[in-house]
Amino acid sequence: MRKVLLAGVAIVALMSNEAFATDLPAADKRPVHRTSTGFLDPSPAYNWAGFYVGFNAGWGSSNAAQVFTSTPPPSTPASWSLSQGGTLLGGVVGYNWQAGNIVAGIEGDWAWTLINDTGSGCVNGCYTTVNSLGTLRGRVGYSWSIFMPYLTGGFAWGHIEAGQQGVANNSWQPGFAVGGGIEALFSPNWSVKAEYLMVRLNDSSYTATTPVTVTERDIRIIRLGVNYRFDKAYKAPVLTAAPAKFRQWDSVYVGANGGWGASAAGHAIANFPADDRFNKFNQSGALLGITFGLNRQISQMVYGVETDWGWANINGTGSGDAFSGCQAGCYTNVSSLGTLRGRVGYAWGTYMPYLTGGIAWGRIKSGQPGIDSSTWEPGFTVGGGVEALFAPNWSLKTEYLWVRLNDSGYTATAPVMVVQRDINVLRMGVNYHFDLRPIAALY
Repeated sequence: MRKVLLAGVAIVALMSNEAFATDLPAADKRPVHRTSTGFLDPSPAYNWAGFYVGFNAGWGSSNAAQVFTSTPPPSTPASWSLSQGGTLLGGVVGYNWQAGNIVAGIEGDWAWTLINDTGSGCVNGCYTTVNSLGTLRGRVGYSWSIFMPYLTGGFAWGHIEAGQQGVANNSWQPGFAVGGGIEALFSPNWSVKAEYLMVRLNDSSYTATTPVTVTERDIRIIRLGVNYRFDKAYKAPVLTAAPAKFRQWDSVYVGANGGWGASAAGHAIANFPADDRFNKFNQSGALLGITFGLNRQISQMVYGVETDWGWANINGTGSGDAFSGCQAGCYTNVSSLGTLRGRVGYAWGTYMPYLTGGIAWGRIKSGQPGIDSSTWEPGFTVGGGVEALFAPNWSLKTEYLWVRLNDSGYTATAPVMVVQRDINVLRMGVNYHFDLRPIAALY
């Protein structure tokens, strides 16, 4: 009897369970929608197509030559080499088409430039200056999330001024340009890019006591730019305002940076009169280093201290007369560069423009064939930049520094003074912030 009762209870329980299950709604097997979590979320579709305008700035360097020619040409024509370098500042306009991840476009730019040098070996002093430069290029890139690496090439033209004391000529010369770069979106309408171009222009000329041919070869340009797109590249996520007491830049951080440095150096025999002729030549080269820093934010003002040190290869060579001490050729190389600086910035959403300044130090190698000297020299630096948060603990920055180091020297047949002036550093960096408060609310 007991077994029959237990069996009956079990049957009733099973029937009740089935009836309860029948009353439940069917399981929803549709995928659950999750709200986009931020700027680097892969869910938005990034569209690079459309018109854009922008501006760019950077550094250009070149090797030029002036050759005295005649008819018939001499067996060994006199020639002088000039190592040129200088800044660029210009504007750009372009249009992109996109098919899948492939981006093709056309871009035109024009820039004011000051890529110049003076050759001290010329009897009357000769010089060459590229004071304007433009290109019209095609671009082919690959859309990779917010980034687009690309290759580019096309036509170029430049305005070249060349001459010597009392003689000058200005001419526009055509040529071509090839290069590449990477562009990155940091808002629906704005992007930043880093670009390298190699430009070759046709030869120019002027007439002194005899005709002179000016060869302008391989202008190497490295520059940074910002573009504004008239069409949105993606749909921006809805941002939630952060609490008033929120401090997003409070942090201890480490990072890495890389860029380009350029300078002008001078060699001269020490203790000569002030009107002594320096052998001046331009230097340029890459930098790669590490960064440590600390930020403290009070309201929207950000105060901090930052130090960096890195490998550098800012070098140049030249030759001159006995007054410069460079008859056999001389060189200068800034092989290491470091700074310790204060920073003052303004927190503007996820961006922070800032000014910076402090002390600097660098290792300067200089000498002539068979004579080398290496010294550490102190100095100072000032500059500024913009830093932008692109993830809860990561930021990207673009920075310009102007560095001046003390003079160095070495001894050849006589003591030679080496003047290292105005090192211009343009670099980009990425920082990881250890104590940065969560900034998900901003995204």
